[in-house]
Amino acid sequence: IRDDGKQDLFLPDEQSRNRALDGDWVVVDVARDPACVVTILERRHRELVAGCVKTLAEIPMVRRDLPQALANDRSLRVFQPFDSRWPFGLIVDPNPNPNPNPNSNLNRHTLDSSGAHAEDGESKTEVWAASFESQSWDPSSRWPMVTVHRRVGMLEEFDTQMEVVAIENHVQMQHPSDQVLAECEVLEGGDAFPRHDFTEQLVFSIDPEGARDLDDALHIRELSPGVIEVGVHIADVSTAVKPGTALDNFAAARATTVYLPGRNYPMLPRKLCDNLCSLHGGKDRPCFSVVIQLCERTGTVLAPPRFTLGRMRSAGKLTYELAQRIIDSPDSATVQDHVASFLETSTAVATCLCGAVDRLHHVAVKMRASRMCLAGRQEERGLEQPRYFVDQGTVHKCEDEKQSAEAHHLIEEFMLLTNRLVAEKLIQVYPEHAIVRAQPPPEERRIKQFLRDCEVYGVTGEDEASIAAALAARTRSEDPEEAMRALVLQLQLIRCSSPAEYVCTGTLTSWKHTSLGFESYTHFTSPIRRYADLLVHRLLIDAALLESPVPSIGDTAVIAEHCRSINSRAKRAKWAQRDAEFVCMCQFLLQNPNLDPEPAVVLGLGEKYISLLVPSLGEEVQVLVADCSSEHTWDPTARKLSLELKGDSDEGLVLGPLDLVLVRVSATLSTYPPQLTAIMVPPSMWPHSGLKFARKLSDELLDLIDSN
Repeated sequence: IRDDGKQDLFLPDEQSRNRALDGDWVVVDVARDPACVVTILERRHRELVAGCVKTLAEIPMVRRDLPQALANDRSLRVFQPFDSRWPFGLIVDPNPNPNPNPNSNLNRHTLDSSGAHAEDGESKTEVWAASFESQSWDPSSRWPMVTVHRRVGMLEEFDTQMEVVAIENHVQMQHPSDQVLAECEVLEGGDAFPRHDFTEQLVFSIDPEGARDLDDALHIRELSPGVIEVGVHIADVSTAVKPGTALDNFAAARATTVYLPGRNYPMLPRKLCDNLCSLHGGKDRPCFSVVIQLCERTGTVLAPPRFTLGRMRSAGKLTYELAQRIIDSPDSATVQDHVASFLETSTAVATCLCGAVDRLHHVAVKMRASRMCLAGRQEERGLEQPRYFVDQGTVHKCEDEKQSAEAHHLIEEFMLLTNRLVAEKLIQVYPEHAIVRAQPPPEERRIKQFLRDCEVYGVTGEDEASIAAALAARTRSEDPEEAMRALVLQLQLIRCSSPAEYVCTGTLTSWKHTSLGFESYTHFTSPIRRYADLLVHRLLIDAALLESPVPSIGDTAVIAEHCRSINSRAKRAKWAQRDAEFVCMCQFLLQNPNLDPEPAVVLGLGEKYISLLVPSLGEEVQVLVADCSSEHTWDPTARKLSLELKGDSDEGLVLGPLDLVLVRVSATLSTYPPQLTAIMVPPSMWPHSGLKFARKLSDELLDLIDSN
């Protein structure tokens, strides 16, 4: 990736990379063909990578390039990373520590026997975690040295695959040091200004079932007829995590909590994130509050918000499912009794709480409608797999979150509003030093390709917004196949979006968040799990409470470096979540080998491949034409592929973009990443009603869009 904004460079082999590894800062000679690294300015990679251990005999290409003495060394082992961006590594001493940990299970015998194993008649592969000793890489050697640190497990096991996900995405897994743990105490005094007492307000939170790191809570009260006050109360992590401390460095290095099915890796030590900072019911907690006056009829902000440190006591945590029940039946005595029982509170408090949820919901509906209208487009979304959870080693699909969508929207709208108001305040006070969340417009080349795809299917308009509106109308078509194609094109439009990132306002002239339609936006509402939010808290204290002329967290260059580091970690966390969901999906398929065939849509095809979207899985699957067809003909002009499917019947099938097929999908955990295989079902085995088939596919695509 170039630092001058020009097109990225491709370095095709080890020679052109010249000992540079992923993440290093380098100088590249662009005059050569291909381009070549000439100097390594800074080694950036200090993380573990996962792979397997091989003998020299198993990797002849490594042996050929070694000096004779090393090539004949039978003790030499080769580390083969799963990620092909990394080179093979030489393991000279598998246990360099003179006082090895006796529990590490790392010795010559284990490395010698760490290749493929046969268990129950099947070959198994042992996985190890290692680090590259890039600083001591001999310029005359093609291969770097590697230190093997620990055994991870057998590749074919689900738990091993999940740990490899964390390793490959550089998730910070080390335990906090004694110094960090010693600093995990929330300060009870010493504030520069008094805290506002919110303990008399009916404050509550809405969070996922089982959540312990509760960042945010709400209260609502009427100021006058038609005018309400909404308090958005956020955990005051800045009280516990002071700048420059070991605890602060620990949080900055992690930058974000990583949530994977069945496990999480918190940004803060659990003593803070699950207890002392978390807004648990019945516990007095320090908070950073944004108090907003709103018109209850329209949801518009009537006055500048009030930013204040406070102290609150939550009445309790509602789950999204319970909040949805309140929204559906706010006056139901049964629901009110259930709330009282769930929160272990009185019926009177439960009744008031149900009324507060109902009132906030109606305001949020108006806020959402206004925001969507102003944005002129859909919200920021992405194509993701359906979510899974792990219970005692078994993977299950999560229940449909659409059932509690309105409860999610309630929290979402007030958090979006709060984040926007905080961003506006920071930019007003520190126009060169604010941290904002910016999302540029989609890349022009992607939009042009999308418009061409739309034109093929008769969807036209003056601009992107008009085409999006036309697609939305077609998704409600009485023709299921037309609705299905419109839904697929909607997914393609979602994919055109550029990623949002944290930026310092002093480094840009515009920081609009395109998908949300906000001119300025930041993250303030989740400081327990995002370091960016903690920095924004410190900025807001300087701007709104101390009224300091300059921020305490540093100048533009320092803040920009914070943003770069956080973006890198946040991207890795997102990849880890994506990869973990994929592993869970593969494990789910292995646990359920007799699932019915799944409807799929042809997204792309050519002479050698077919790319299918399986909406029920939220995944694309590549099918090689040679694997499914005994004979085939490709018409590049019409973009049609004629197949004779392999099997007893040798049935014919003609496919084009956005056509429907039926596939059986299976998975294997014998590689990393795991592999999906799709086999197309002959047309004679498809449902008799094509309309029923298309309708099922359209419903699944709607679920996929709404779940994101």
